Amino acid sequence: PKVAAITNNGNLEVVKLMDGMTPEIAKLIDGKALAAKVIEGVKMDVTTLGGAAPKLVIVAVGDDPASAIYMRNKEKSAKECGIDASIQKLPATVSEEDLLHAVANLNYDPSVNGIIVQLPLPEHIDAMRVTDSVADTKDVDGLKPSNIGRVALSGCPLGLVACTPLGCMEMLWSLNVPLRGKEAVI
Repeated sequence: PKVAAITNNGNLEVVKLMDGMTPEIAKLIDGKALAAKVIEGVKMDVTTLGGAAPKLVIVAVGDDPASAIYMRNKEKSAKECGIDASIQKLPATVSEEDLLHAVANLNYDPSVNGIIVQLPLPEHIDAMRVTDSVADTKDVDGLKPSNIGRVALSGCPLGLVACTPLGCMEMLWSLNVPLRGKEAVI
């Protein structure tokens, strides 16, 4: 396939040219507007729940600067939606067993509705073992093999869906992009 750039109403747009095809103009996505719409929908869902605000705990190990930015953004977005969000910081030297114990405590805490284990974890910790220790119903990132398997095998989200692929799907749905029969590269 060939890629070209053309102007459309003064805007530079990227097009893809497959052999024997005419240019297809790429559709632009207003990410900020879509995010605002999603946040408003979550706010309404939280309000509909009634009672105490859902509680999200983000478990962080170490002081990775990129992770700190992601966590602050997650915490800010959650709070904007009416979710009680907090970050539980552990030192980079924490043992895997102590981290698993911290996650287990959150699993058994009835006031905690969701848990995110911020990745990456230090090399001495088995990230798969830790993410798999999060209770299925509290696995907000949808990273547990059991949640991934439920989604993959059923074709519908019986488990919690990982945020990045769900975000990509939201973008495609917002453009009414027909997906049936299409090939995708992930």
